[in-house]
Amino acid sequence: WQTRQPPPGAQLTATETDDRQDGSLESLCRRMGGWVEWEHVKNMAERAVQPKGAMGETLTQLGRAFNDANADDWPFEVHLVGESSAAWLIGHMVAKMTRPKSEGVQGRKVASATLCGPACTTEFFKETMLPALQTGQLEHLSLVTLTDSVEQTDGFAGVYRGSLLWLISNALEEHQRIPPEETGAPMIGISRHIVADPELAAVLTKPTEGPRARAEWIELDRGQFGAGAAQLHGRLLQGSGRVDNLLKRVLNATIGG
Repeated sequence: WQTRQPPPGAQLTATETDDRQDGSLESLCRRMGGWVEWEHVKNMAERAVQPKGAMGETLTQLGRAFNDANADDWPFEVHLVGESSAAWLIGHMVAKMTRPKSEGVQGRKVASATLCGPACTTEFFKETMLPALQTGQLEHLSLVTLTDSVEQTDGFAGVYRGSLLWLISNALEEHQRIPPEETGAPMIGISRHIVADPELAAVLTKPTEGPRARAEWIELDRGQFGAGAAQLHGRLLQGSGRVDNLLKRVLNATIGG
């Protein structure tokens, strides 16, 4: 807290005071082991897709199914759906599955990837999923985020103004936000970071009537979650309506009556 105090006699606005409190909590979270735990999450995602990892074994079985079918394409469609930190796992899977040849298994297409509030960096997204999207190996991407205003006021643990993803971006990645900096490490799940990146802004398209875009970006506002809803990053897949909508996007079909 002392490292975030203003000079003696300085008069701060309420917003500046809140920002200093958030900055103190971010530093506390990082210094109490948050950064180490977050690195562990990312490392475990990478290990999971290695040959002896759970998802590595899944990829091996998919490869065998393809080889047994002796066809020019997968005998089935592969759709990947994940929320928050699952984006690290999905990114590694997309990169391995669409690679021209990976560990003796011919790479093939991924029908779709749906990322809900993904807690991975834009750098990681560009390294793993964006190349597959640009070549058509990843046939469709749906990105679901909160609006920027909700992201900054979602509330976490009752004392932090921003969302959990906002905290990760500001405190737990390689670059830590130091006030008066407005934001931390660029994340693909944070709207303002998408807008600020010309490469991403050129690829992602907001949904419109007619055929869906190859890469669509859906922003959800607070009103779409019901009155009094908070900590929305844990609710992006909750509720039958949203799950129904998710299935429609994945399958590009009409579900239900």
